Amino acid sequence: NVVMLVRRMVFNHFMHMPVSYFDKEKTGNLLSRITYDSEQVSAATSQALVSIVREGASIIGLLVLMFYNSWQLSLVLFAVAPVVAWGIGVVSKRFRKISKNMQTMMGNVTASAEQMLKGHKVVLSYGGQDIERQRFDKVSNQMRQQSMK
Repeated sequence: NVVMLVRRMVFNHFMHMPVSYFDKEKTGNLLSRITYDSEQVSAATSQALVSIVREGASIIGLLVLMFYNSWQLSLVLFAVAPVVAWGIGVVSKRFRKISKNMQTMMGNVTASAEQMLKGHKVVLSYGGQDIERQRFDKVSNQMRQQSMK
């Protein structure tokens, strides 16, 4: 239900965009936003809600247990925690950048496949199978490399 709602919102937003926007954007990127990005938002939302509840309860329980066992060691942990939080922030920024790049690459893969499928007769007529295969292999390889980061 959430995925359908997000897709509908994105689709309705696209319906009101100017023609110049569609001239600049690749069709594959737009299709990726409607399909792949919508599912990513839904998955992230449901995972975040479950994670907040579960991890919040775990943290509270562990804090109580830590202070019960050794309040001195617990205070040391609170002194070190900001440094750890900073490190996590740096890593999460990198992951967000990689995720955004992966979404762009997925759009490129979709655009390449769509271009070949729409122009299949032309590709066959002019013997462009190798060129299209190379183009698709290139964007697929870029997607693979991005997902390995």
